[in-house]
Amino acid sequence: MDPNQENQQINTEKPINTNKPIGPAVGIIIIILVILLGGLYFWGQRIERAENGNPAETNQEATGTTEESSDIPEQSTSDDVSSIEADLNSANFDSLGSEMEQVELEAQQ
Repeated sequence: MDPNQENQQINTEKPINTNKPIGPAVGIIIIILVILLGGLYFWGQRIERAENGNPAETNQEATGTTEESSDIPEQSTSDDVSSIEADLNSANFDSLGSEMEQVELEAQQ
């Protein structure tokens, strides 16, 4: 083969296309913007609830407090055995199962 012919074959090949589509990049940017806007929306809702005096931390469902738990006296923060025993002795557990008795009576009717 002639060296001039080889150069012609090399030069006749199509150049590599370096233009990449921008569609996937635009799609990723849009998804990130939607996630950021959603996060800002929920963050604003949380701040608004806190400013209105109804923060999620004081919500009964979040803390697990009920009307029955108000009967339990204030407990000490100490973790020694005598303090724990004193807290147990001061608590009144007599009405602990009364709800179950009422449920059983209603189930029998």
